[in-house]
Amino acid sequence: MSEEKPLEAKIIRVTLYVKHPETAQSPTQANQWIEERRARLGEPAYQVIQSIQECELKSLEAGAGLEVGASFAGRLFGPEAEIRWVQDGTARYLLWCLSEKPLEEAAALPCRVEAQITTHQPGDEKWVEKPVRHYLLGVYEEKSNEFRERNLSPRRDYSFVKNAKDRDRVYLEVIEYLAGEPDCQAKREEFLERLNQPRVIAHRLTGVSWGQEPLPREEE
Repeated sequence: MSEEKPLEAKIIRVTLYVKHPETAQSPTQANQWIEERRARLGEPAYQVIQSIQECELKSLEAGAGLEVGASFAGRLFGPEAEIRWVQDGTARYLLWCLSEKPLEEAAALPCRVEAQITTHQPGDEKWVEKPVRHYLLGVYEEKSNEFRERNLSPRRDYSFVKNAKDRDRVYLEVIEYLAGEPDCQAKREEFLERLNQPRVIAHRLTGVSWGQEPLPREEE
């Protein structure tokens, strides 16, 4: 198990590079596109596969094969990047790559917000990078050595989890990219325009860990 670290939001200057959606005409083409970019994820890496039958979270072992055709959507992610795909209702797949490191392809453009926040000059956006945890279904039971959720079955399969403790939950480690605070000294029109922008501009998954979910404040 990775050590739990306190969650801290920090003001940083960051650019999230997004590979504009590409289209694959078949699962084979989608697999090839993903495999060519898989090394960007970093280690450890994980996969979320969404199919009609289930939504499955697994460790992405080095060299392990990937079968996009068994899903209608999914993600591969690690500390350095995230790859996403979704079937558009036909046999085609839309594919993205997100990273804070520049991508080589000419179509990989910085995810900017100047189109929404006109008070900022291009290249001068200040974002808040906020780490958050998304807790998943399943509480670990030491007696049964399984993750189970009350009133739901079957058990949750998190085979990659090692040394879990009683009452632990698995959670996704996520970075949310938030617009900086509005400038209170700006003109009223500019301030209101800045204030009325979406708070979360983008997000990406970075990892998986496990531990006890904090109680809501009223239950502490």
